[in-house]
Amino acid sequence: MAQKDGLLLQPAERWRLLVLTLGIAFLFTAGFLPTAQSFFYLFWNQFGGSPESPYAVHLEMLAFPLLAALFYFSLPREAEPSTVPVRQLLLSAPAAIAIAFVSGWIRQTPSVFETGLNADFFWYALWVPLGEEWLFRGWLYNVVERRYPGKLITLTNPFPAAVGASSLAFALWHVQNLAALPLSIVLIQVAYTFFAGLWLGYIRWKTGRIGWCVALHAALNIASLLV
Repeated sequence: MAQKDGLLLQPAERWRLLVLTLGIAFLFTAGFLPTAQSFFYLFWNQFGGSPESPYAVHLEMLAFPLLAALFYFSLPREAEPSTVPVRQLLLSAPAAIAIAFVSGWIRQTPSVFETGLNADFFWYALWVPLGEEWLFRGWLYNVVERRYPGKLITLTNPFPAAVGASSLAFALWHVQNLAALPLSIVLIQVAYTFFAGLWLGYIRWKTGRIGWCVALHAALNIASLLV
């Protein structure tokens, strides 16, 4: 038992991790997307791009995952060996996708059948999964794992600190939706994304790779657009 206890975060470590997570979540929520947009316009205007260009909207959206990629690849990390067969992990995907479908119905966002394959669809189905996974299951996960390697959050929680911290930050990231959605919907979304983040973090932990997280995140978002 002593050896197992040595893997647990001590109280002081838990508080430091919480402060770190909340600080990063606040900074990302308050300024990451506007910063990505500003970089886009800086380069777009520098090269004489026209705001009327049909490509401008898509390129502006692409700025988010590109900036997230800079964060992610700034901390190179070798792929870890998978400890669980991917096929076994994917058995949980149908339930998670069904929950995403219900979440989309609660939010009452326009479905892809109403809007078609427009720019918003590619934003939620492609650019958001790439950007958010590189940012949370990528960069932040790696930061926490380097700071607290192999540490578990509590005795009853089998997740590493990196899974819990990235999930909490990912959930708080959605607070920025208060600008467009009612408080009740945002609170539901924050709760939903926290548990979705735990699931995606578990996939990241057990597969040692981020590719599956991106693919499954895209599947969740597409399911929420089918209502």
